[in-house]
Amino acid sequence: MDNYFVQYETIEKANKEKNKIIYVTHTLPRRKGEMDLRIDKSSAELYFKAIAYSVAIRMALVLAIIGFE
Repeated sequence: MDNYFVQYETIEKANKEKNKIIYVTHTLPRRKGEMDLRIDKSSAELYFKAIAYSVAIRMALVLAIIGFE
């Protein structure tokens, strides 16, 4: 993992030259030096959105496990 670093410029270059968005996901928490933190505020970021969407799913699963109707 120490040999890989996701660069913001790489994502932006693909967006401008090929008119494609490269989406970035991550299981979190990140280690220092894994990716450029500017990705957090770009349209390529999906990891924070995925966490936000999963809250309702987790709540439903917990309620199903404890038998709440």
